[in-house]
Order: sequence, then structure tokens, then C-alpha cells
Amino acid sequence: MKIINHTLGLPVICLDTGDQIGSVLRLVVDQVTGRIPAVAVARQWYQAPGFVPMRNCRAFGQSVVLVESGQAVHSLDELPELQLHLLSANEARQRTCITETGRLLGTITDEAFDERTGVMNAYRLDVHADLGTGRTAYVPRSVFLTASASVVIVPDSVLDSAYNTLEELVTVLEESPAEELPEETAAPEPARVEDVAATTVVEDEPVVAPEPAGSEENPVPTDAEAAAAQERVMRALVIGQKVGTVVYDEQGVALAQPGDTITEEIADAAIRAGKLYDLYCGTSA
Repeated sequence: MKIINHTLGLPVICLDTGDQIGSVLRLVVDQVTGRIPAVAVARQWYQAPGFVPMRNCRAFGQSVVLVESGQAVHSLDELPELQLHLLSANEARQRTCITETGRLLGTITDEAFDERTGVMNAYRLDVHADLGTGRTAYVPRSVFLTASASVVIVPDSVLDSAYNTLEELVTVLEESPAEELPEETAAPEPARVEDVAATTVVEDEPVVAPEPAGSEENPVPTDAEAAAAQERVMRALVIGQKVGTVVYDEQGVALAQPGDTITEEIADAAIRAGKLYDLYCGTSA
């Protein structure tokens, strides 16, 4: 079991070469199903963030995240289905928690996931103090009646079965059978030596080399196209984040103040002022 906040910033290492390809920027979460389709990776400053499908992630350690290879990193254009989850992923740990009778209970402020399956299954709930029961409670996803990108609905009695520490909840969950991923998203088992040795090689089958960059089938993007792609990804990633340091436009007007949540309007204003990258670098968790 891993807590999302504990994975942010970890180096991402290729299992086949040992090379570092970046660091964990954030986990992309489908808040409706609770599954993690991919991990967003921060790369060089001149590169747009990359995305590694969860099925290509081999291990989430205390110090590093291991992925199969550098080939597992894709651009957002290659994984368009992630665009539906990027905005909700940014707001994942700030969802409002409401009971089934309409009482405002508190806020989801952190999440934990099972690295074996890529499923979110433990949540930190900060209960509002004005209810007379102000405290931090930890609840499993199984108690959710409804979940969206902004709201979670739970039974009125949820606090009666909540855990006081994440460790207590993790112990219970780890003793339970792991939830299985759908077949199409399950991570492949590592090949065994005896399986590789027994593989039949078809000598007469031609090997088709990939089209070289710059060919008609695989054209090299222009600088403008690359910049536009990077801008789209960066815009999606900053929306919903908190401003860490104030960013000014060319006239010296502050686009947002520290602590403000970045909206689409703020992101677009930063783009017009040529300050999107500054805004991106100054975000805080």
C-alpha cells in the first residue's frame, strides 16, 4: 500500500537499463472507478511531461519507482483517454464528503493505493470540527456510495467503522484478497528464463524496422507543434493545483496569489502573458 503524497517526486528508473527518465509528477486517477491508469513523469525542463501506463510500472519503492523501459513513457497525444482524468486527478485529494442524508461531513485530503493492482482503496477524511466530532479518520473505498471527481457520498454511520490511523486500515486491507484488474489492463508477468529458451524462432519471418524519424510515416513535429503540445499538457496539469509563488504578467500584475487554486481562467491568462511555465514551476501540492 502506498500513499499518493509519498510517491510524488520519486525518481523513475528504467528496469532494463537503470537510467533515470524523470520523477513522479503525480498519479492520474479515475475518480469514478478508483483506478490509476497512468503515472505522470516530469522530465527535462524543455520536455513536456510523459505518462507511463500503470501496467508498465513494475514497483513503487520507498525511494524509487521502477518502470519496464524508456519505451513505456508516452506523450499525452498518444494516450488521449488520460485527458478525461487529468483535471479530476489534480483535485483528487480535496473532494467534499457528504452523507447519504445530505450532511456535510468533511474533506478527502489524501489517498492510498494498492501498487499490486493500481486501485485506490484507502482515504483520509478530515471531519469538520463544527460537527462536534472534528478529527481525522481513515476509511476504505468500499464504504463509498457514490464517488465523482469533486464529491464523495458515504453512509451516515461511516465514522462508526472508520479507523483512527492509516496503518490500522492498511493492515486490514492487506489481509484482504487483492482486487483483480480487468484483463486488458493487467500488468504482464515477467518472462521466465525457461519460457524464453523454449520460444520457437521463426527465421523466415521478415523483420520490419520502424520508420525513421522524419519519414512520411513518422514525421518530426515542428517546433511550433512541439511547443503547442507541451503547452496543452502543462495547462492540464496546473489546473486545480495550488499557487506556490506569485507570478506576475509583463505589466507587473499578479496572475494569482500563493494558496489560490489555479482555474482555467488563471491558466489561460498565464498563457497569454507567456508565464505558463513559471506558473507550472511554482505550484505546490
